[in-house]
Amino acid sequence: MGVGLGGVMVPFDLLSEIAPPKQRGAVLNLTNWFWCAGSILVLVAAWFSVGSLAPGFPPSSWEPWRVLVLMVVTPVLFALVLTPALVESPHWLVEQGRCDEAMAVLEKIARLNCRPPISGDAGLGDSLLSARLSARPSAGLRDSLLDLVADDGADADVGAGAGGVTARLDPGAVRLSRLSQGVSMSARANHERAAATPAERAARLCLKPLGLGGAVDILAEPALRQRALTHWLLWLIAGFGWAGTVYFQTFILGNNGSASDDAGDAGSGPTNASSAFACDFDYTAQLPVLASELPGTLLVQLVVDSPRGPFGLWGGRRGVQICAFTVLATSSATMALGVGVIGSTAVTVLAALSRFSLAAGNSAMWIAAPEMYPTRVRGLGANTAFLFNVMGCIPASNWVYSGLPGWLIGAVIAAANLSVAVIASFLPETAGIGFDEDH
Repeated sequence: MGVGLGGVMVPFDLLSEIAPPKQRGAVLNLTNWFWCAGSILVLVAAWFSVGSLAPGFPPSSWEPWRVLVLMVVTPVLFALVLTPALVESPHWLVEQGRCDEAMAVLEKIARLNCRPPISGDAGLGDSLLSARLSARPSAGLRDSLLDLVADDGADADVGAGAGGVTARLDPGAVRLSRLSQGVSMSARANHERAAATPAERAARLCLKPLGLGGAVDILAEPALRQRALTHWLLWLIAGFGWAGTVYFQTFILGNNGSASDDAGDAGSGPTNASSAFACDFDYTAQLPVLASELPGTLLVQLVVDSPRGPFGLWGGRRGVQICAFTVLATSSATMALGVGVIGSTAVTVLAALSRFSLAAGNSAMWIAAPEMYPTRVRGLGANTAFLFNVMGCIPASNWVYSGLPGWLIGAVIAAANLSVAVIASFLPETAGIGFDEDH
C-alpha cells in the first residue's frame, strides 16, 4: 500500500500540464473536492465497521479493522478501469522531442472535448499543416508552428496551400505553438549546463553514476536547487503539521480527550497518557469538523488563481498558504488549552476552523507543487516533495500520543504550521505561469 501511495502525485502533475495556465489552480483544486468527499466517506465507513452505526455488523468472527481496510481500498480498483483514458503529457513529449505524439495527444483532447481540430479549420488546416511539416522534415514541429503562427491574439495565416487556397489556423494551433516553446527549454538547459562551474560539473559527475537522472539538474543548478530545497523543507514540516493536526483533533474530540478528560476540565489542558493505546473515536463530533474542509476548499476555488490584496496575500498559491497556515497555527494552539479553559463549544469551533484552514492551505500547497519545476524535472521535484511530506507525517502520531501535556503537544504542532506559513513566503507566486518559459 505504501509503494502504491508513492505514485499519488503523478496524475496530479499530469493534470497540471494539460490545464490552461490562467485556470490551472481552479482545475487542480477540483481534485481536492473529491479528497474531501472521500475523507467523509472514510469516516462513514469507519463508523459503520469499527464504530456503532450499524449494531451487529460486522459479524463477531470478523475483525472490524480488516473490514474497514477492505471498504476503503476497494474503490481504488476502479482506478484501474480508468487508467487507459489517461494521455501522456504533451509538455513532456515535446521536451523529449516526440512532437508527433504531442500533436496526437492534443488532437485527442480536442476531439474528446468536441473542439475543432487544433491543426486547422474545417479540415483544411490538417492537410496544409501536414504538407508544411513534410516539406520541412528537418525543422520539426516547433519551427514549423512558429512559422505558421504569428501571435496568440488571432488566428494565424497559413498561406497558400495546394491549388492556391489560403487558410487560417484554428486558435488551438496557436496554443500548441506556445506548448512547443518547451523545446527551447532543452537548449537553454544545455547552455546552462555548459556554463556550470567546476564544482557543479563535479557534482553532476558524482550523481550521474547513481542513476538519479533529473536530480542532477535540480541539485546542480543554483537557482533551481535553492527553490527545490526550500520547497521540500516546506512539505516536510507541512506533513508533520497536517498529520499532527488531524491526530490531535481526533484525540481532543474523542471520549478520552479534553472534552471528557478530568485534566482538561481542571483547566490544565488535555493529557493523553491513559489513552495512548486506545482506539476511541467520537464520530458525531468529527463529522462536522471534517465537513468544514468543504468551505475551505471552496475558498481556494475562488481565489487561488488571482493574487490580490497587500503583497498578494488574499489569493494565489502563496497568499493562500501564508494566511491559511497562520490561521491553522493560531486555532490549533488555542484549541490545545482544553475544555476547562475555553469550553467544549469553543474547542469544537476551533477544531472546525483548523480543518477549514488545513484544507485551504494544503490545497494551495498541492496546486503549487508541480509549478515549482520545469518540465524536465517536474515529476521528480514534485514527487520528492511528497516523499518529504510522508516523512514528516511519520513522527506525528508518536508525538500526539506521547503522553505529554496537551498544551505542549498543541504548541509544537502550531509552531510547525506557523513555520510552513513563513517558508511559503520565500517561494515564488506561481499563479498563471506558463510552464517552462517562465522558469
